[in-house]
Amino acid sequence: MLYNTINDKVNFQVRGVDRPLPQISIWIESQLQAQNISLPILFGVSEEDIAQKEAEQAGNDPVVEANIVEIRRRVTRELLLQVEGQKPAQSTETAVQLRDVEIRPAFLKALEEAQEQIIIYSPWVNEQVVDDDFVSLLETLVKKGVRILIGHGIGQHEQREDRPIPPALQQRLRAIRTIEGTPGIITEWLGNSHAKEVIIDRKIHFNGSHNWLSYRGDHLPRGETVYQVTIVSEVEKAYSHLTQRFLQRAQTLWARGTEEECRRALCIDWYLGYELDALMWILHDGRYSYTSFWLTLARQAIYQGQAERLPIPLQMLIKFCCTAPNSQHPGIIELIKELKNILKLMKRKNHPVFSQFIGDNQVDLHQLGIGF
Repeated sequence: MLYNTINDKVNFQVRGVDRPLPQISIWIESQLQAQNISLPILFGVSEEDIAQKEAEQAGNDPVVEANIVEIRRRVTRELLLQVEGQKPAQSTETAVQLRDVEIRPAFLKALEEAQEQIIIYSPWVNEQVVDDDFVSLLETLVKKGVRILIGHGIGQHEQREDRPIPPALQQRLRAIRTIEGTPGIITEWLGNSHAKEVIIDRKIHFNGSHNWLSYRGDHLPRGETVYQVTIVSEVEKAYSHLTQRFLQRAQTLWARGTEEECRRALCIDWYLGYELDALMWILHDGRYSYTSFWLTLARQAIYQGQAERLPIPLQMLIKFCCTAPNSQHPGIIELIKELKNILKLMKRKNHPVFSQFIGDNQVDLHQLGIGF
């Protein structure tokens, strides 16, 4: 059964071993139109299967579904122009439809070419797909500075997932570290979504029916369809939606309060560009022991050439030290020492923001005994 995107019509094609059988296809279509046979019986689908699929579709994320509809509309428009012999307007922004065996190679190629960030949402994750080769690829990406966030889960409650990520696999992924010793891969239950999405470097968006981390796509074709999109507005919509889901998870982890969960929460904020929020959590809640970990993430950002993210939060930390009731507290003394090391690193990397930052904060730095 084939769905024609252009004319919004379902067609049937019966094939022998190596060729189509058009007469049988025509006969089946006539029998369906005459209601002599039904689609569920023809394809061996039970009422229970249909009910389950309808229940799944009812639980689809409306934001993701709206994005898919818009992308499909754009792709259909481009295909229609080609059918009519017209040339689509030249653009570097594209939306390409991939099917079955085309999907995984395109996915792996995009992963290998990632430079900064990968976000994946896959309802299920298993060891058959996230195998040694795939984990090795992720490790290589982390070593070159790519930060990876993986969301999973389909149920409404984390503890009631029918097919949770295998604990050993979860542990293996979370054990992958950056050069600075921070988590290189964030794997978190987000739940309550059938979405299957990948966003790479905020430039490429994959969206469709393919389960990225639980299905290879190397068996018999089963009609999987994915859109590979580089249309900036569509990528940004998808990025914003997934970012908010991860940030909500970070808030949940921070509220739980265990050390491991708090560190993961801070990493999520940092890896999504919300380092100021992460610092505000620490200072607002009085969990000052996490400032050292926050500064490790700041040091990591400097090594990645992202020191421009630091002036405002570093200024906040300096003000905090200047106004601390007990400036001789061991924790404050240690924090000042770490701040000085961060500024030395910025100077050594000769980052343009360094001189401006020192000039803007000279009085407070002098109060803390930090001079350059």
